[in-house]
Amino acid sequence: MDQRNWEKSRDKVIVVHGLAASTWVTSLLASRLRNHGFNAINWGYPAVRGKIEQHARRLSTLLRDLERDSKTDAINLVAHSMGGIITRLALATNEFTKVRRIVMLGPPNAGSPVATKLSRYVGSICPALRQLSDDAESFVNMLPSLHHEVGIIAASRDRVVPIDNTHLKNQTDHVVVDSGHNGLLFRRPVFRQICGFLRNGQFLPRTLNVFSGTPGEEISAA
Repeated sequence: MDQRNWEKSRDKVIVVHGLAASTWVTSLLASRLRNHGFNAINWGYPAVRGKIEQHARRLSTLLRDLERDSKTDAINLVAHSMGGIITRLALATNEFTKVRRIVMLGPPNAGSPVATKLSRYVGSICPALRQLSDDAESFVNMLPSLHHEVGIIAASRDRVVPIDNTHLKNQTDHVVVDSGHNGLLFRRPVFRQICGFLRNGQFLPRTLNVFSGTPGEEISAA
């Protein structure tokens, strides 16, 4: 679907931030999506307080509202880090017929070693850290897989979520971009890949420096 069709469409794109963040962090991404014809909703939640289940219930409420909205034809989601796990739980515990495509940015689908370490010290304050542990029997590792079109963008220099931990069973596509964990929200090569998947259900060709011809914008297959 080209940009002109997206501008005329009634599809929604929900942007979901990660742990210890807010809608301010995802505001640039949401703005870029709107500027490219997407109907973006920059959704937020109390990212430090509460468990993943609480955040997923709030996201489910928004999804149900959009399901009932006659002006919404399809729902897509772009989720960073823990936002991808919240998305997974919301979709696993509810049936949404309008949900179409999901793009995850640096998701700890198999947990995060950083979350495991931090949970020892601040797990009582931020219980979601324990849920994001990379322990084989942690909450995140017990979640069911998704049965939607899912594209995952991992960061080659991610010190929070290793590339191997971003993969998801039944994923549609996976790409590794030269970036750090939080940089995934701001880098233009990442944004181009997001647009590519939302429009076509797959990422753009993985060729070196395909976008700008400048160092540091490499995209490789994973």
